[in-house]
Amino acid sequence: MQISIIIPIYKVEKYLRECLESIKTQNFQDYEVLMINDGSPDNSEVICKEFAAGDARFKYIRQENQGVSAARNKGLSQARGKYVYFMDPDDTFSPDFLEALYNEAEAGGADIVLNNSVLIGLSPRKVLQLKDIPNGCYDADIRNYFVDGYLWYKLFRKETIDQAQIAFLPGCRFREDELFGMMLYPYCRKFSVIRQGYYYYRQHGESALASVLKNRKAYSETIARNLETIFRFYKERGLDEYFPIALRLLPYFHEWHNPRHYWQTMQQLNMHLDLEKWRDSLPIHLRLSLLPQSYPAFRLRMFWLYGSGELKKIRKQMLSVELSKKHKLIRILGITLLEKDNRDIKNKKIA
Repeated sequence: MQISIIIPIYKVEKYLRECLESIKTQNFQDYEVLMINDGSPDNSEVICKEFAAGDARFKYIRQENQGVSAARNKGLSQARGKYVYFMDPDDTFSPDFLEALYNEAEAGGADIVLNNSVLIGLSPRKVLQLKDIPNGCYDADIRNYFVDGYLWYKLFRKETIDQAQIAFLPGCRFREDELFGMMLYPYCRKFSVIRQGYYYYRQHGESALASVLKNRKAYSETIARNLETIFRFYKERGLDEYFPIALRLLPYFHEWHNPRHYWQTMQQLNMHLDLEKWRDSLPIHLRLSLLPQSYPAFRLRMFWLYGSGELKKIRKQMLSVELSKKHKLIRILGITLLEKDNRDIKNKKIA
């Protein structure tokens, strides 16, 4: 068994069949599909059982609803493949996508392979430019750390995950994938970047990114917990040199649900984790947020930043999401969706 495909399933009957069919039509066929039904109340179970009955590689596992992290952990505990691939149940990919990931992993010995060809929507298609990293194999050091947590365009070496002894944080609703990547990265030797085939990332009103906008308070509380988790993880394992990576989880003022709660969170984080010692590597808005200060002083500094244009710039980049059926250009949490044809994405060197 070469690849274990892990799919957490909850309320996706509308898209699930198309997702599973796209797996069956892959050029690469040496895989198992672990369909983890996380207590979904719809007809997803019927679809899963249909595929499991027709193809021994499709394995159906049901558990009580515990969230996406618990579902992925269940899949990891059952996975027998040399590599692990995490797929979202409402997405699909082109027939050559898995084959390209596998061939690169085998040829280069990478612990993680990123297939940087992602399209938003199914028609018309838009390129989601996740990275400006040129194709190639890279040493997995801090300088080359890839900034995002998306799982669905990465192939992971199962042995590396096992050696790191990590799992997804139970109960974590948002950015659990990014937290997983931050814990795994110190145990990786190298990663590869390719652009071959396409992953069709579907956006709709029930997607995870849409959920962020509907649950701003829960999102804020989750980020605070994730920060505590990753700093504790690095400290307990003697991975202090990776602390700058954890700083990428620090929240932005505009994505928080409440200004006072944001101030309280940043003050507590700084007090418990002494984040101010890395202030020189932080953008100015985060630096000023971490300073020991009263709430009125914090608000004055934020007003000053807004007046100077710093926060205006950030505001334009974040949370202006349009979940449009017309597939207009949108921005999600600072990641730009660019309308392109199938031209090659212009490569740039890693900063």
